[in-house]
Amino acid sequence: MINMIRADVYRILRGKALYVIFLLLTVLSVALVVSTMSAGNINIGVEWNMWDDMGIADMAVAFNGLSSAAILYTQLDNLVFFLLPLVYAVIMPMFIYSTVKNEVTWGMSRAKIYMSKLGLSFVLCIVMVVFYMIVGMLLATILRGFGGPAPAGYWQQLFMTLGAQLFIMLAVTCLAVFLMFALRHGGAVNVVYIAYFFVPTMVIMVLYQVVNPRFIRLLDFLLMFAVNRLGFLSQLSMGEILTAFGVGAAHILLCTVGGIALFKRAEIK
Repeated sequence: MINMIRADVYRILRGKALYVIFLLLTVLSVALVVSTMSAGNINIGVEWNMWDDMGIADMAVAFNGLSSAAILYTQLDNLVFFLLPLVYAVIMPMFIYSTVKNEVTWGMSRAKIYMSKLGLSFVLCIVMVVFYMIVGMLLATILRGFGGPAPAGYWQQLFMTLGAQLFIMLAVTCLAVFLMFALRHGGAVNVVYIAYFFVPTMVIMVLYQVVNPRFIRLLDFLLMFAVNRLGFLSQLSMGEILTAFGVGAAHILLCTVGGIALFKRAEIK
């Protein structure tokens, strides 16, 4: 299993996909920071109270390294679409080039194969999130200064919020891995993955506008909505937080157990 992970890491580092994805992540972080600044001031609605969440209410009109964190993690749900090609780079080559036959022939269990791919995908997900935050905060610091020292409670709020969002991003990773093993075709995975995030939202919005406004509460049970919502962690009730974590935990459990079960029964070609 360790040898498989090492081989995957070597292959990914030698390929171009990883570097292209992280270049696009850099572009996203830079775009968010630059578009937020207007003559050095916040260019989005401060009614979100993002700055109060991080203990920097007195900096509500100054954009700098400290205040940029709130912009970045409230837009972190965009990373859902950067995650898929990372998982693709980990898993799909073994189906495209049929190397999965070799792994099975050498006596590695299908559960171990699945978990090794999932584990590496988790690592890449974590690196992606950390990279995105560091690039954005570093650019804001270069352009407007750090704005420190950080107020009391700043780092605690930052890590709690990112930790909560990262948990949901790992659930998204489980979904992506499940789809790769279940469908084993890049085009099909792309369609189903994107539809999974957009179609339910569109249906709920139609029901909300046409049938009953109460249908809007169904958004609480969507994975991508959970990523976005936890970006405002300190403003949420305990019930809302538990709902978001429950959605993430359910995806982690069902996708992992279901993915392993399907892969065990799948015909290897």
